[in-house]
Amino acid sequence: LGGTCETLSEEAAAVTSSEGLVMLPFLSGERNPEIGSAASGVFHGLRTHHHRGHIVRAALEGVVFALSLVREALLRNHIPLGTVRVGGGAARSPLWMTMLATAFDTPLELSGCSEPGLVGAGMLGHAAAGRYSSVREASGAMTRSERRCDPDPTLAGEMSTGYERFQQLIGQTRESQREEWTSKN
Repeated sequence: LGGTCETLSEEAAAVTSSEGLVMLPFLSGERNPEIGSAASGVFHGLRTHHHRGHIVRAALEGVVFALSLVREALLRNHIPLGTVRVGGGAARSPLWMTMLATAFDTPLELSGCSEPGLVGAGMLGHAAAGRYSSVREASGAMTRSERRCDPDPTLAGEMSTGYERFQQLIGQTRESQREEWTSKN
């Protein structure tokens, strides 16, 4: 697609919706055992009126919806979702963060940290070494939120409808590729 992340995000924000375009972002399979490693990436519903902004918006939504599957798995397993902190490149996209906050129906705390995975590894290491009594204590000491992103009620309907389509497409793709999905999982 070309373009910088900022340019692509601006193009996605310039369209009001993905207009029925849905992306399954499983380019390398999926960690979710219900989907599995045989899953593949899909753009569904692509039409001649769609342009790069629609494609990028569908990709952003697809990642948000995949994260929503993780959120639902946590909740099904009685693991409450506390504060949601986001860092790295994704946190620089206001549209993407608003989509995530809206899909999760919870405010996000955004960090300016460019490598949150490394900070997380550091938290685990410090907790394991006893410098902090827990990962929670390490997190409190080692992370800072720079800003907050709240859900956007005007996006709620679009995100809900998109998530339903996303889940239906997963089922349809699994069914159409049943043999491949079954043999690899």
